[in-house]
Amino acid sequence: MVDNSIYDWYFKCSKDGESRQWEDNRKGVSVTDYVQYRTTEVIRINFINCFPISYTAPEFDAKNNELATEQIEMTIKSFKIERTQKNLKS
Repeated sequence: MVDNSIYDWYFKCSKDGESRQWEDNRKGVSVTDYVQYRTTEVIRINFINCFPISYTAPEFDAKNNELATEQIEMTIKSFKIERTQKNLKS
């Protein structure tokens, strides 16, 4: 199953030729870092009131074996850093 949520969010905020809908589509975004094997969360950065301002999709080439990477640039109102040692194994 394909998850297009980031792509859809970008186009809700940035449709060419149409009015932008930034205020209605601001979201919270978190980036989390884990120790090896994803058993313990080490740090989480919570970005508050974000909206995307650019999106770059990978170019697919059957002869290329490099990892495909999507990039999204966003603006944020504020952020909060949480340093944790939350064990995720239960």
